[in-house]
Amino acid sequence: MSTEPLETAANEPDRNGPSTSRLALLFAGGLLIVLAIAGWIGYRSGQDLQVSHAQATLAAGLEVQWRLAEQDLAAGRDRFALQRIEYIVSVDPAYPGAAERLALLRADLAITQPVATITPTRRPVAADPAAILADMQRYADEQNWDAVIDEAAHLRTLDREFEPRTVDQLLYQALRNRGLERIKGDEVELGIADLDYAALFAPLDQEALSYREYGRMYLAGIGNYGLNWARAVSALSELYAIGPYYKDANRLLYNALVAYGAELEAIGDNCSAAEQFRFASEMDAGADGYLQATPFAAVATADVNCLLTPYPPVSTIDPNATPDPNATPDPGATPDPNATFDPNATPLTEQPGAATPTP
Repeated sequence: MSTEPLETAANEPDRNGPSTSRLALLFAGGLLIVLAIAGWIGYRSGQDLQVSHAQATLAAGLEVQWRLAEQDLAAGRDRFALQRIEYIVSVDPAYPGAAERLALLRADLAITQPVATITPTRRPVAADPAAILADMQRYADEQNWDAVIDEAAHLRTLDREFEPRTVDQLLYQALRNRGLERIKGDEVELGIADLDYAALFAPLDQEALSYREYGRMYLAGIGNYGLNWARAVSALSELYAIGPYYKDANRLLYNALVAYGAELEAIGDNCSAAEQFRFASEMDAGADGYLQATPFAAVATADVNCLLTPYPPVSTIDPNATPDPNATPDPGATPDPNATFDPNATPLTEQPGAATPTP
């Protein structure tokens, strides 16, 4: 009997269903797709959470600026308050009470609001994501950071999923560079906000981190300048240690040290006053040579007074003072262990006006 048909049948694959290896490949492929989708969803959720956190941080910063503006107004520093409220309105035009307060301040300071001019739109007529992305790249090459940021917002509105990594990179570049320009200029608060937003897309480099810290210290210094000299000196001293020539930090610190020293002298703390004067006299004037060394006499006088007048003042008891017979003894006072008993003293119950004990 021939066995050839049996052998042929045994060697042929089963055509009635897929093999085990094919099932495994299909399962692995499906699992990779599921994992990729889950990872993408997690990434977008994380991005949304970071943006929400940045918005909450920015809102808290606006509240701090509003409180500082109120302190400036109470101290008669209207122009400082005006700058703070202008910043608040630029970030959030609907901030409660900000627009009305800004209008009143401008009226009081006789500042006319510039007439708004209509500028041509930078957005393309056709809502084509690819064309918008190309414009973003062109604006980045021209260092037109405002346009890059505007186009990114427009593109995200049209198609959030179009080339997200490229859009994020361009947006980071624009926010980082615009933030530095603002912090180096006159829009320190806005620059810090730009860098905080840029940090959501990628870690900041050392230059951006340094200038963000300069800006924060500078704002803390001018926020307390003239209101709390101790805090102003503390913030500006930290800034002077790492960025002595950032804006007018050295001038502000010099003036704050002299003012704080005079304030300490006025309350009798001459030792601390001498420290402030000495620090001011040792400061580097910088390239413009603005700072003048604190007069040697001010430091010398504070040093002498520090030796002669301790602070806080030590209270002394006058041994020749006449005790008050009508004074009420303090029941909680601690007895003096060195006190001696006077046998000729009149008992309390026998003094005139003393209460007679009830039998």
